[in-house]
Amino acid sequence: MSARKAAVLTAVGVLAVVAVVAAGFVTPTRPWAEETGSPTVETADQAPPAPVDSPRAGSDYGVETTTDDCPATADGGRCVVEPECWSGMVVIVGQVTIERQPCEDLHRWETFAVAPLPGDALTSNQKTLAAHPAVQKLCRADVMLATRRANAPKIPAAEWSVDVLPPSEAAFADGSRVYRCVAAVISPDTDGSTGSAFTG
Repeated sequence: MSARKAAVLTAVGVLAVVAVVAAGFVTPTRPWAEETGSPTVETADQAPPAPVDSPRAGSDYGVETTTDDCPATADGGRCVVEPECWSGMVVIVGQVTIERQPCEDLHRWETFAVAPLPGDALTSNQKTLAAHPAVQKLCRADVMLATRRANAPKIPAAEWSVDVLPPSEAAFADGSRVYRCVAAVISPDTDGSTGSAFTG
């Protein structure tokens, strides 16, 4: 084989190797979302999803609520349509243990307002939640007294206790993002009350 022919074959071989190597660096032209089946990135004119603690996100209050004739509305809360009553409340390291009870039975606490957890207090810890300014503003004695139904017994404000009921630890883990303002008549000669002071 002549030297010239060997040089040509060598050049052809080098070109073939270069072509193969270059092919390895070429990327597909299909969009990433099309390849994987993943959703495309939202454009600027698409509305972002509502945050989980916003009422626009369809907060699940656990009961039917209303803003009609509801004193809590001015402070970001809602009133329950049907009575919601509870047993005694036990708080251990900020976590609440309480049971829902029929309002016709003897019970200790009753819900007078419901609201989404504040965005900077997404917690099931009662101590943390009760210290939040927005929660303190809603769960007040005057809001509670204004929420009493017209024919409820006019018990003096000093005989009422107002507290905060966060979602339970399990409910919070399942996605609950609402809290309740609850009230109870506290008297040494009673173990609770029957009926509803706030609805019905």
